[in-house]
Amino acid sequence: MILLKKIQLINWHYFEFEQLNFGVVNFLTGKNASGKTTLIDAIQLIMLGDTTGHFFNKSAHDKSSRTLNGYLRCEIGTDDYGNPTYLRQGHFYSYVAAEFFDDVNNNSFVLGIVFENFDDASYIHKFFTYESSIPESQFVINSFPVPLKDLREYILGECHEEITFFETNTSYRDYIRHRFGNLGSNFFSLFKKAIPFTPISNIETFINDYVCDIENEIDLDSMQESIRKYTQLENEAANLEKRLSKLEEINNLYNNYSENNRRYLLMKYVHSRCEKQVKKAQLDEALERLSSAKEDYDGYQTLKNKCIDNIRALEKKKQKLLEEKASSNDERQRSNLENQKEMLEEKITNLEETLNWAKQNITNIFTLWLELLQKLVFTIDNEESEIALKAKDIILKMQSLNPKNNFENIKEEDLMELHTNINKLKNSIYSELRTLNLKLSNLNDEVNNLENELSYLSSGRKMYDKRLLKLQEILTERLSAMYNKKVKVEILADILEIKSEEWHRVIETYLGSQRFYLFVDPKYVEASLRIYDEVKEVYGISDVGIVDTEKISALKPNVEKNALCEEISTKNPYARVYIENLLGTLIKCGSVDSLRSYRRSVTSSGMLYQNFVARQLNLNRTNLFIGETTIQDTIMQKKELFKTKKRQLDDLYRLVGIYENITNNNFLNSNEIYNVKHAIDSIPSIISMKEEIKNISYKLKVYGSSEFIKHIEDNLAQIEQEIHEFREEENEIVSNIGRLSEIISRIDDTEIPALKSSLKEADEMMKVEFADPKFRAQGEALFGDEMIKYKTTSALFSAYSSQLQQLNQMLSKALEKIISLRVMYNTEYHVDYDVSDKSNDTYQGEYDHLSSNALVNYRVKIKEAKEVALWQFKDNFLAKLKSHFDMVNLQISNLNYALANSRFGSDKYTFTVTPRHEFRSYYEMINDPLLLEGKEIFSEAFQEKYGDKLEELFSYITDVNYLDGASSVEIERNIAKYTDYRSYLKFDLVVIDAQGNKQQLSKTLLKKSGGETQTPFYISILASFSQLYKIMEDNERSNTVRLIIFDEAFSKMDSERIQESVKLLRNYSLQALISAPPEKMPDIVPQVDETLCVIRNGTRSNVYNYQATKVKV
Repeated sequence: MILLKKIQLINWHYFEFEQLNFGVVNFLTGKNASGKTTLIDAIQLIMLGDTTGHFFNKSAHDKSSRTLNGYLRCEIGTDDYGNPTYLRQGHFYSYVAAEFFDDVNNNSFVLGIVFENFDDASYIHKFFTYESSIPESQFVINSFPVPLKDLREYILGECHEEITFFETNTSYRDYIRHRFGNLGSNFFSLFKKAIPFTPISNIETFINDYVCDIENEIDLDSMQESIRKYTQLENEAANLEKRLSKLEEINNLYNNYSENNRRYLLMKYVHSRCEKQVKKAQLDEALERLSSAKEDYDGYQTLKNKCIDNIRALEKKKQKLLEEKASSNDERQRSNLENQKEMLEEKITNLEETLNWAKQNITNIFTLWLELLQKLVFTIDNEESEIALKAKDIILKMQSLNPKNNFENIKEEDLMELHTNINKLKNSIYSELRTLNLKLSNLNDEVNNLENELSYLSSGRKMYDKRLLKLQEILTERLSAMYNKKVKVEILADILEIKSEEWHRVIETYLGSQRFYLFVDPKYVEASLRIYDEVKEVYGISDVGIVDTEKISALKPNVEKNALCEEISTKNPYARVYIENLLGTLIKCGSVDSLRSYRRSVTSSGMLYQNFVARQLNLNRTNLFIGETTIQDTIMQKKELFKTKKRQLDDLYRLVGIYENITNNNFLNSNEIYNVKHAIDSIPSIISMKEEIKNISYKLKVYGSSEFIKHIEDNLAQIEQEIHEFREEENEIVSNIGRLSEIISRIDDTEIPALKSSLKEADEMMKVEFADPKFRAQGEALFGDEMIKYKTTSALFSAYSSQLQQLNQMLSKALEKIISLRVMYNTEYHVDYDVSDKSNDTYQGEYDHLSSNALVNYRVKIKEAKEVALWQFKDNFLAKLKSHFDMVNLQISNLNYALANSRFGSDKYTFTVTPRHEFRSYYEMINDPLLLEGKEIFSEAFQEKYGDKLEELFSYITDVNYLDGASSVEIERNIAKYTDYRSYLKFDLVVIDAQGNKQQLSKTLLKKSGGETQTPFYISILASFSQLYKIMEDNERSNTVRLIIFDEAFSKMDSERIQESVKLLRNYSLQALISAPPEKMPDIVPQVDETLCVIRNGTRSNVYNYQATKVKV
């Protein structure tokens, strides 16, 4: 046998330079943290050839955090930031070497590993072996470990042997299995599992892991290839039928659409025909109005001519009377004075009109501008702005001038100053208007958006992104169609409720866009991802998340006390896990004072602390979506915001209106100012002329008038009255002539040409749009029938307008549905047909082509392929499973043989294997003598007895080509379960006492004490190692390594059980290293060959032989 004799440690955690010697049964002890497990990990490194460190310290703590680098550099703790600190720094070498002795071949050999550790904390390693012992210098030259590059030369010089380095861990592991006596592949797993010395908690799991050594792989490739062949045929047939069904749906929808479209075109023809008829009637009516207007025009022209003739006759009579009146001398004198007076009065009138106009004009302008400027000053928020100050200065100047009461004192330079200041003000306003108009446009957009949002929210919907809703709609539709049932696709915000309003806004702000992730049942996740990937480009969908509920359902998040997730409730179990994973370690704090007490924490005011950074969340920026009351709350918030924005918009419109009024109105220009000045300067002339008129009026009094003159003047007055009346009549006639002229011009020049053009266009449009004579004939027939029904074209036109609109909407929806189905078809079957093609020839042609395939041929091929698979089912599956059963029974039998002469006290142990109840029918079928006698599985006798079970078992492992991920996972589970011999068998360990009483450990395990549960583990492990190490074989095959390690061993056993355990260990000829605390020394030391005491002093650990040095621990 091969025994471990020595272990050499250099720079291995607290062991700087240490060599240990081993006997057959060795006891390793020492206080906690002295280095016992560190030493065991070093031995495991050599025995397992594994540098990952996954096995380190497993006996001490299942969740070990020890690393290989920590052992090499001697990790001693962590700094303030949680980073590890090391005792060893820089460049150095580490060794772990084991010396073994082969007593059959009488020679020693060494297995070891050397590490070169670099300054940057990286390292390289090499496993090695050579035929000899550990050198006396113990891999040290001049007080330093031998460098890796010099190790070959060192061994050749010290041991006169060639060293072998292994390029990979795998090659080393293969070597040691061979070197240790051609051990089985389960050596590594069994060696590693035995070390923790854990009591049995599940006997079946224990036997499967520690006892049975079966290569459980059953190769189903060839059978599954045959299965895939016929399953592929089945799927192709099913897919073909499904494809035809989809094409049939498209074709039926299109045929219905085509029929409705033809009805729509016929109705459109009738509608167009009505429209043409209406336009013809409008043209006829316009021509009639034109004719009537021309008749009226001619009549008024005749009346106008008569008025002109009458006026001319009266003018002649008037002239004759004036000539008679002028022949008198008094009249001539009087006439001259009256002419002078009339001229002066006319001048005064003109000057006063100019003066009054100027005064009124400037008064109006001042009034207008004062009103505009006062509104401006009142409206502007900032009274100290440049524009407001300029306006105030202008107001004060205008009020001081006061043209209404002080017109005659206004000076030209005052008006010019106002003119200049107002222009400067307008320039400032022009500049401000550009900014205000941009602000007005943005604010108007905000108000419109808020109005639309309120309308949307009022319908009971949340303001989700359109892309999110589109993906939700597509997933719901596609998944429901795929699984033939309604599939829920939910938005996270819709399935959460927040308990406390205090934390509502904090939660929503922290979750951010994660609130809008989509949730589906785990079995639909994979299909959802595929659909998302297919449609993302078609619909431009991005930045929308689908939560992998299948993966998160396996999570068990750590939820700390007072975590933020406590404020959230949900009925969806996957949402619960997701939220706990996100917020389970985010702690609620009452104030910022306690934030730093946790790794992640937050206050209700939004102060967040995580990753060693504190920051304030912007709570006001977040719109609320979570919870049933969110919509009403959001509506209220939006309404308040709408009122505020609308008020701001109205104020801005008011200010812009005032600005535009100011910029659109002009003050007096230079010419107008000159006219005002001229009017003011005319005031003295008016006064002078009025005095002169008084003198003339006095002179006229001295002239009398005769009866003759009076008679003439009476006649003149009568004639003047008649002329005035005729002129009034003429003016009225001329007005009517002008009105009629405009009407005639409008009708003749505009209406009639437009109506003729419209009628012509309608006629040409109908010829183009309805070119088919047969269709036009059908349209005319329908038009005739409908005219009988509706009586008038206007009634028919009105009715058809409404019906056409409804039918057009229906056609649009139908076409949209057709295009949607075509898109889904193209996507699913990877074709690039034109989805917007107005005809359906492509899809109808595809249906005709595919429907001609003979599905019967598929079924024949399926049957043939399935028979081939069934033949392989017997040879590749049933026969191999039967061989596994036989091998397990043989191994259990051999193990029981090894246990037959071994007792633990007065108890004996034996392993049992029986068919599992739920798999018994399959087990009996596989082991049935009919198969052993050579009967085929298709034979009548076998089919009669096991036909249903055979088909059932076959179906469990052969349905390999399911379309959806959930079914594929289920099939993979079935294959793993039904090809595993352990599924069919039930294992147990039976304890037989001195009286022959039997107890099944599976039934009594939980009732036993700790020592009692360690005992069967111990016995089973020893038996397993006896089998692994081939101890029972009396030949060269039994020359194997015998090492077994137990860490924290015998902790639950009393002295008697420990004595029996060591005795049994020696009976099995095993070499053991038993680790236990110092309090077990009185029980263990007398039973072992070597006692190794590990003592740690500060940062150094050493091992002492207890018997040699009598070290008191």
